[in-house]
Amino acid sequence: MMDTEDQWTQALASNNVRAILRWICSLSAEVGNADVEASLATFSSWVQRTAEVSKKELLTLCFSRCQGLWMFLDHSCFTRVHLLLQRLRNLLTLAQWGRRQSGLTHFWHGLGIPCVVCRAGCGSSAVRQDYWNRIHRALKQHIWLGRLVQWWGITGLLPKYPEAQEMKRIYQMWREMDQNHRRAALHTLGWEEEGRERWNSLIQGMVAQMDQQHGPIWISEDCTDQGYPPPNLQALLKLVLVPRVNNMSVQAILMYFILDMAHFLQCKDDLLQSFCHAFIIPPSFSQQIRAFWLLDHGHLTVPLLSL
Repeated sequence: MMDTEDQWTQALASNNVRAILRWICSLSAEVGNADVEASLATFSSWVQRTAEVSKKELLTLCFSRCQGLWMFLDHSCFTRVHLLLQRLRNLLTLAQWGRRQSGLTHFWHGLGIPCVVCRAGCGSSAVRQDYWNRIHRALKQHIWLGRLVQWWGITGLLPKYPEAQEMKRIYQMWREMDQNHRRAALHTLGWEEEGRERWNSLIQGMVAQMDQQHGPIWISEDCTDQGYPPPNLQALLKLVLVPRVNNMSVQAILMYFILDMAHFLQCKDDLLQSFCHAFIIPPSFSQQIRAFWLLDHGHLTVPLLSL
């Protein structure tokens, strides 16, 4: 019987999620048994706690490798990111199963008593479903973050160590990027009636709209401007963790930044195509962002079919 936390942890570490699910399914036939319900409640609590620990571990690992404007990732850290990503995916599998089964005998929300996590005294199916939806959404966001760091590392854009030459190269790129967009803002910023700001630059308009919806989106100690570009790579990556953020808006900003990065670093590879392939982004969407990027950078002969 797989009925102890040590056994669940061991199965999770060995990617044996099927064994855990088989155990849960075997208990589902015994719903109504007090011992069974207690086991399921304990398992639910274990999933929640393990997810929280794993998410914090990923955040600490990734952002502790940030220095200045960029992130630096050696082989051991890259491997650790991969392992944490696999654990989060396994937990997401358990979360998806639990969300589908959330109506079974208070399965994911204890036994109808106040939950130790959210303190909800109501044991209704709707409450349990809403609670597990939040857990599910948070796991997906952290998986997205891990995949982004993984992609950045695979493409060779994250040096192993913050060497002076690499730091200077990244600083130069960011300065040119910032100056370019500041110059563009001087020519495109206008005012509508009643003093409302109007942005003709796609990227500045997107960032401004997200600010209105979610508050300041760039989270950084050095951030004094909520416009584009972001204050550093860490702030850009944290964009995927904004609660209830629109995924397409985040993808658009990421794609725009990748085009900027490829341009100012003079990358030979098609980074945008690599990014879209890794994250299954439709070609029509990426072509649209590329067209807007070209317009923002003064290329006025962009084919209208791309828009």
